Amino acid sequence: MVRHGRRIALRLAEASDPWTRQAAEGALTGADPLVRKHVRTGLERAAAQDDRVTLRSVATVGSRRLKDAADAALAGYDADVRNFLRNPDYPDATSSTGSRSTGCCRRARWSPRGSRPSLPPNRDSRWRTSTTRPGAQRILDEDKVQLLSGDGHVVYTPCGQQPSEGIGLMEVRTTDLEVGPNDDGVFCLKVIGTSGYLTMLVPDVFEIRGDGHGRTPSHGGIVEVREPSGEQRTDKINPNGALQVGTGRSTSAKPETLLRVEIKP
Repeated sequence: MVRHGRRIALRLAEASDPWTRQAAEGALTGADPLVRKHVRTGLERAAAQDDRVTLRSVATVGSRRLKDAADAALAGYDADVRNFLRNPDYPDATSSTGSRSTGCCRRARWSPRGSRPSLPPNRDSRWRTSTTRPGAQRILDEDKVQLLSGDGHVVYTPCGQQPSEGIGLMEVRTTDLEVGPNDDGVFCLKVIGTSGYLTMLVPDVFEIRGDGHGRTPSHGGIVEVREPSGEQRTDKINPNGALQVGTGRSTSAKPETLLRVEIKP
């Protein structure tokens, strides 16, 4: 596996996609265990990050409806972003060569080396409203978490084991045990970069924990919550600890709805 992995890494080190190239270069200079890790998980993770970079760049040149759809995909799982890039719903769309397009934003690694993804003609008028939030709808149906929009730098992600020291995932806790992928009232967010935001509508939130663990400096920012009266309030995220909101503040406090998580440098 190691020898084969180095051959793969050598080829991908020339890729134009930054995350894939960086992962490949790390595998080429690393020890054998790093090469095995690169083959088993690193390639997929790096490709997922490159997918997000590609989709963000595509969204900047499209219509508002396209941007909303891209934001919804970016707020979901990596698979949602990948599927959006490969199979967007552009009826009768054609490529720049006049042939029917099989996807507006197909990743560069599936195209001739050095090519860049492009949008088909009539992208604004051809976009279907039914695909506006493909990933967000599935997350709402399955996990009871309603995501609205984001810039791709704060993403909904499956919860996992947190590190004792370092940066992990943000955890959001609610009193509704039907919320979250594990039906335990908990869902997680991953911060990519130094700033970003994700808007949502999640009732009955009582705690938001930052993604820092131990003494490792982590991501700060703000959250916006809405009280039952309709009044909105902003609180600062505790980067390395928990922020209590709603009923988490006191036994007499009323439930609150989480509206926005924003990360700031």
